[in-house]
Amino acid sequence: MPPPDIDPATAGTTAAFAAFRLVSDHMGTAVSSPEAAGDPGHTSPARMARTRGIRTRTVRLEDSWWRHDLGPLIGYRKDDDTPVALLPARRGYRIVIAGEGVSVPVTATTAARLRERATMLYRPLPTGTNSIRSLVRFGLRGAGGDVLRIVATAVATALISVFVAYLGGALLSRLVHQAQPDRLVPAGLLVIVTALVLAALTTVGNISALRLRGRAESVVQAAVWDRLLSLPASFFTGSTAGRPSGSSPPGFGTVPDRALGEMMTALTTLLCALANLLLLYVVHPALALLGSCLVATVATVCLVVQSRITAAERTLRESERRASATARQLLRGISVLKAFGAQRRAFERWTSRFLETRRRAQDVQRARDGLTVFNTGFPLVSSAVVFAAAREVPAGSLLTFFIAMHLALAATQRGTTALSTLRRPEPEAADLLGVLHAEPETTPSDSDPGELGGAVAFESVSFRYAETEPPALRDVSFSVDPGEFVAIVGPTGCGKSTVLRMLLGFDRPTAGAVRYDGQDLTELNVTAVRRQCGVVLQHGSLLPGDIADNIIGDSGSSRKDAWEAARRVGVAGDIERLPMGMETVVGEGGAGLSGGQRQQIMLARALVSEPRIVLLDEATSALDNPAQRLIADNIAALRCTRIVIAHRLSTVGAADRILVLDRGELIQQGDSAALLEQPGSPFERLTEGQRIDGRNDV
Repeated sequence: MPPPDIDPATAGTTAAFAAFRLVSDHMGTAVSSPEAAGDPGHTSPARMARTRGIRTRTVRLEDSWWRHDLGPLIGYRKDDDTPVALLPARRGYRIVIAGEGVSVPVTATTAARLRERATMLYRPLPTGTNSIRSLVRFGLRGAGGDVLRIVATAVATALISVFVAYLGGALLSRLVHQAQPDRLVPAGLLVIVTALVLAALTTVGNISALRLRGRAESVVQAAVWDRLLSLPASFFTGSTAGRPSGSSPPGFGTVPDRALGEMMTALTTLLCALANLLLLYVVHPALALLGSCLVATVATVCLVVQSRITAAERTLRESERRASATARQLLRGISVLKAFGAQRRAFERWTSRFLETRRRAQDVQRARDGLTVFNTGFPLVSSAVVFAAAREVPAGSLLTFFIAMHLALAATQRGTTALSTLRRPEPEAADLLGVLHAEPETTPSDSDPGELGGAVAFESVSFRYAETEPPALRDVSFSVDPGEFVAIVGPTGCGKSTVLRMLLGFDRPTAGAVRYDGQDLTELNVTAVRRQCGVVLQHGSLLPGDIADNIIGDSGSSRKDAWEAARRVGVAGDIERLPMGMETVVGEGGAGLSGGQRQQIMLARALVSEPRIVLLDEATSALDNPAQRLIADNIAALRCTRIVIAHRLSTVGAADRILVLDRGELIQQGDSAALLEQPGSPFERLTEGQRIDGRNDV
């Protein structure tokens, strides 16, 4: 029985939302109420998170999991599967059930009452996170303890460096000039203790820094990839500045991680420099002014030269980018170059780009070498200057002054280098800023479409991919009733795939509207719309993993559902003949499978969740006639809205209605029989040479 303060009819919902809110609050993510989010009937925390744009992952709670920092989790009781909040505490975890007023520590006994699975939430980037600095702040949230430990160890290390400088002068003064050899053993022990304390502080600081950077990198990496995956398709297919490029995934988390590392280095070294500068004024105020001028000279020269290095590196990267683009362009057109005998001109063009890159690289290296020479020679010059100025300073005080000054010089050199590195351009940083500045595909103001009924409509839709290109669609209007089977045909380039992109929200109409159940798609959460659609794209592919994962995806379907979907598309027999069945691992793009098998598995993926709307673009082009006919019959029997694009007209023969497109315009529509009765019509011309059941038919 639920507790008295929970409505029995919504007890599951209340418990789920209470756990979801507790974990979200612990993460620092504000969540809307179930009513505001439009999910009052959702009892799954994962669905609640999905509605609010928060990504989740199912994790396994292994032995003694509560002894490790896994972040806040949503667990589930074994007896009734009630969601509970698992929140990190000072020692271990606590189980919190808000509706029942329960908050108990996790022990072996209490952990045994929980299921082995839990839900992990990923904190999304807040609005306004558009710089590396704001990204670092985002990654540091909740890490106040580690930050305090790092600052404390930095201060302690700076004080120890001051003590070391003072100790050097004291040892020289007392052991040599004052002839006190009996102090040698205690002084040696003091040096050993100081070294041990410094080692301990360094260890504590490094562990805290490692934990802080590791946590920040994981949080930032997940949040930025979440933002990347939420960007519109135009970000990847267009010429958007700063979009990720290259064959390997960008390491977004390493950018703020490196920035955080340089910030900690700058903090530690500059504190050390400041502490030793203060010691100079304690030892000899007059010489301290000279020492301050020397330290200021180092800081100024390092900052100026580092800024020039930064500018030179920026120019070098632009030169390298141009050289790389030229090389790719020439290699792609190597057959044309050979055909026209233009290899020499191509080589000269590449050589000019390459030589420019080498010159830029030499400029960078020359500036770095100059800074290295300065950093090596300036401390020697500083020593000579101080020696010349310190005529009547006691030896002990002079040694203390020298040690403190050289520590300050070295710390200033390292600190200014770290500060300059923070301003240094990096390819990953440019990609990252491009992602942060791009507008996500969905926003909190987008409406939840609810459960779709299956009605789809195009209302005077026009679209062009670029201002300089002709329209891909011209004033296209049609409607599809729930459960209707509509096929779209036409010659290559007529706009069929563009219609599908419009339906999926990959592109927005320049005029008109696309509607689902009467709702304008531009005002809806397109992710929620796509989740209710089964889709096979024309150039779709399989993901690395086993066949079951490729079919099920994140639909939440079971293995039984996967086998049923495989049987429906005629690939179950092929899977059963594989040595590992559904567990057979496929490579990138479905390597190891035939083109037809890949298409059948993608079809099974589209149908496994029993979607309300099925959108297929040339989904059977690689299949033989028997397999294609089986799938066509099964598609015709589905109880959902079906919109199918095909060149193989046998695929669309059973369609309730066929739409004929030509040059972006809807020029014909009707069933196959009615269209074939129009001699010389565009549809009849498309059917020429294609026969079904021994006759010209569709």
